[in-house]
Amino acid sequence: MSSPFVLPKQFVLDQNGEPLMGAKLYFYEISTSTPKDTFIDAAMNTAHPNPLISDAYGVFPQIWLDESGTDYRVTLTDQFEVEQQGYPVDGLLSQVTPQDLLDAIITVDGSGSGLDADTLDGIDSTEFAQVGQTQTVTAEWAFNEQPTLFGIEMGFRNIPVRPLTAQHTLSLNDDGYCMSVTTGGIIIPVVSDLPFQIGPFPIGACVCFYNDSAVNQQITAETPATTTIRLAATGSTGTRTVSQHGLAVMYQVALNTWLVYGAGVT
Repeated sequence: MSSPFVLPKQFVLDQNGEPLMGAKLYFYEISTSTPKDTFIDAAMNTAHPNPLISDAYGVFPQIWLDESGTDYRVTLTDQFEVEQQGYPVDGLLSQVTPQDLLDAIITVDGSGSGLDADTLDGIDSTEFAQVGQTQTVTAEWAFNEQPTLFGIEMGFRNIPVRPLTAQHTLSLNDDGYCMSVTTGGIIIPVVSDLPFQIGPFPIGACVCFYNDSAVNQQITAETPATTTIRLAATGSTGTRTVSQHGLAVMYQVALNTWLVYGAGVT
């Protein structure tokens, strides 16, 4: 939204009562020296120069203010940059009435919305999800796309298959998937090497590996000295081999410690 800024008079005078030719209006963010734009039109398509200079009669063009963000500071000088008495002025903002705000909301929300402080389209504010509070969902949530939490896809009731045709290094987004690999095997990286958004690869992460080929493939550690890959129910650690069309489950039981088990896994 925007509305016009109008000086108390449409022109400014000097101390002798003569038009203040070439007077300059400077606009800033409130209480700062950071310039802030004013506009030629209500749609705020074109900004005025800052400072805005009056004509030979001390008259300024119409000025429109941006109502979003902070208020304005304005100061007035003559053509020689001498600040005029009474300036600068802080807290200047276009005048918006409560009715203006209501009209704008109704325009967006619909004239029949019955909008008030507590209800949006008949739904009480307590029914909306709120940040920082534990809430129980009693209805069914439907998503057009796979929902994510901290960048991790969530909500699976099965194990989705991710087909791969080359060697693959695990990443955070592989958690909960089955890697169907035709060649090259799987590499487990060191936690610190992963571009995580929420911290370390979570303990309890679980990834499947299906060897979709007629030859053996391997599960290897990117840095064997740091990452332990243990064959379940044995004391054997190190690179694991998955035979042709074998299925392995990789489960991180501790930081950089993975348990591997499955059919055709040695």
